[in-house]
Amino acid sequence: MDGYYDHHPLVALDRHLVLGGYLGDETRLVGYQIASLTGLPVTDLDRKVEHHAGKSVWELIWSEGEERYRRLESRHLTGLLAERPYGIVSLGDGALIDAANRELVLAEASLVVLDLDLPNCYWRLKSSPLGDRDAWHPLHPQPLRGIEELRPFFELREPGFAGAHHRIEVRGKRRAEIVAAVLALL
Repeated sequence: MDGYYDHHPLVALDRHLVLGGYLGDETRLVGYQIASLTGLPVTDLDRKVEHHAGKSVWELIWSEGEERYRRLESRHLTGLLAERPYGIVSLGDGALIDAANRELVLAEASLVVLDLDLPNCYWRLKSSPLGDRDAWHPLHPQPLRGIEELRPFFELREPGFAGAHHRIEVRGKRRAEIVAAVLALL
């Protein structure tokens, strides 16, 4: 059985495929599903930061602040994009707020944004099991009470997605349809 578990992707990429999206999106789940179908390596940037910090993103932000989290996020993003073989990188919702991260991803990878409008982003968050808890995002310590509370988060993230190589509309689509749309880009 020598070599039985060797990694042999069904697809070869000439650069990393980076998945980005808004709060409540499915970039992580879409990335994992694409990886399972293609054999490509997949890394979730938030999980990488959590592993390094030894705590969840929420705990990290609440105990050490957003600035520390963003520094770790940028450092690990830079490292991930330098790794070979090329694979799938799933970003947290705010990774491209930073202009340097945005420029790096656009230069070194193919950015695919899972595009969602504000009202649908709001309803995805509200309908998720986390939508009515005390804090729906580590940077917002109160329950999400209305769409206007989400607007600043949404608008802050839009410039990071504006130059994406590809945008896939996810409103009204099942995950399998989203995965098929991303696979068609490979």
